[in-house]
Amino acid sequence: MLMMAGSRLILGRRGHRLPAWLYTAPVRAGAREQRWLIFPDGERGWDHHQNVRRPNSVLGVLCRQNFLGFVTLPGEGRLPELGLSWEHYMAAPAPPGEIIDGVLCDTTADVVTRKFWTFYRYEEGYEEDAANVIDNVCKRLLQNLRHKAQVQAVRDYYALRGIKKTKPACREKFLSKEEYMKAPPRWCADRMDCWEVLVNEWCSTEWLAVHNEAKDKCAQMEGVPHHQGSSKLYRFGWNWARYNKADKVPEVYDLYAMAHTASYKKVKAFSPSDLDDPNNFTNISSHDKLVKYRDQGKARKGEDFNLSQGPIDPELVMIAGGGRSHGSIAIGDGLIRCPSTLPEIKARRSKSAPEIRPHERPVQLAFKAAIQSERDRMEKLLAEAAERQQELEERTAKMLEEERARNDMQARAMYDLLVSVCEKAGQTAPPMPEIAPGTTRNSRQASHDPSRATGTSQPAPTPP
Repeated sequence: MLMMAGSRLILGRRGHRLPAWLYTAPVRAGAREQRWLIFPDGERGWDHHQNVRRPNSVLGVLCRQNFLGFVTLPGEGRLPELGLSWEHYMAAPAPPGEIIDGVLCDTTADVVTRKFWTFYRYEEGYEEDAANVIDNVCKRLLQNLRHKAQVQAVRDYYALRGIKKTKPACREKFLSKEEYMKAPPRWCADRMDCWEVLVNEWCSTEWLAVHNEAKDKCAQMEGVPHHQGSSKLYRFGWNWARYNKADKVPEVYDLYAMAHTASYKKVKAFSPSDLDDPNNFTNISSHDKLVKYRDQGKARKGEDFNLSQGPIDPELVMIAGGGRSHGSIAIGDGLIRCPSTLPEIKARRSKSAPEIRPHERPVQLAFKAAIQSERDRMEKLLAEAAERQQELEERTAKMLEEERARNDMQARAMYDLLVSVCEKAGQTAPPMPEIAPGTTRNSRQASHDPSRATGTSQPAPTPP
C-alpha cells in the first residue's frame, strides 16, 4: 500500500541521494503538517511514499549522533561499559533542559525519539505501534553497529589514502590497532577512549575466532540469501509492481518467494507450482520455509488453503518456522507482528491438531540436501549401469544370432560339399548334423572346429 506524504519532500528524490545521509539527518520540517507521513507496519517496518527518506536510516543517524560513550547501568556493582545498546539509551539521562518540539526529554532514548518525530508524523491511533517499531529498530541498529563500524573503519582507512575498496573486500580485511585508530567515525571522533575499546575488541583473538566461526556458518549456506538488496520486502514488491506495471503489490508470502527467486526486474509472479522444485529458489532454507508454511496451512485449514489469498497468518508462520529463531520469524520478519509466542500457541492447540515440530537449521537442511543429492546421484548411476547392461545384453544377443546364422551357413556349405563327394564316390552321405545353439563359447568353437561341422568328434587323448 502506498501512502501519501507531506507537501515537502526535502531529500530522497531519485538520483539525488547524498553521501551526507550517512552522518546527518534531513532538514527539519517546520509545521507538523509539512512532515513526512508514515505508518508503522509490522515489528520493524513503515509504510510511506516512495520518495520519502527511509525512516530507519534516520533512526540510525540519530542513534550515532547521540552516541553515549561509557554508560553505567543502574544496579549495585555495575561498571561503566560502552553505550551500544538501546538499554543504555533508555538508562542514560538526556542533557539538562533538553526540550524538543515542546517536549522535555528525560533520557537519551527520548532525545532520539523526539528528534525523529520532527521529520515524520503519524495519524491518530498509531502512537503505540509507532513507539514499538522505534524500539525494535533501534535495538537492531545498535546491535549491528559494532560490526558495521569495523567494516566502515577499514573502508575509511583506505579512502584516506586514495584507495577505493568495496564493502565485500573490506569485510575480509583486518587492520592493526594503529591503523584502526587513524580512521575513527564521525560519531566517535571526540570519544577516542571509546573507539580504542572497540579497536581492542576487534584486534583480540576471541573476536577473530567468533568472526571466523560466523563466516564458516555463512559459507555452509548454498546460494545467496535473497535478491532484495538493501530494500525491505515491501520495497521489493513496490519496485516489482512498478517495473511490471502490476495493479497491486503481492502479499507477503508471494513477495518472500519472489525475493528468493530473482531480482524484481527478472522474477515472475509467484505460482504454487514453483514450490515443486527447490532449484527455483536461491537457497534450500527459503524453499523449506515456504513449503512448511504451505503444509501447515493445509493441515490446519484444509486442502483448499490458498497461499496467495489474503494476508499472511502470523501464527501459522510461527508454527511453520518453529517460533523465533534468534529473535526472527521465518517469513516476513519485521513486517508482520505476532503477539503470541510459540509456547502460548502450543498451549492453545487442541489434541487433534497436527503436531508442531521444531524448525530445522540451515546446516541441517544442507546436510539432508547433500544426502539426498548423493542418493539421487547413486540412483542415476545405477540406472545408467542398468541401461548399459541392457544394451550389452541386446548387443550380445544380436551378435549370437548373427554368429549362429554364419555357423549355419558354413555347416550347410560343408555338408553340401560332403554330399557331393559321397555321390561321386558312390557312397551314401550321412544325415545333416544338428547345429549347436548360438552362444559366445560354442559358436566360436563350432566355427573353427571341423569335427562339429561333419558330425565327427576327435578321439580323447590316451592318458600316459
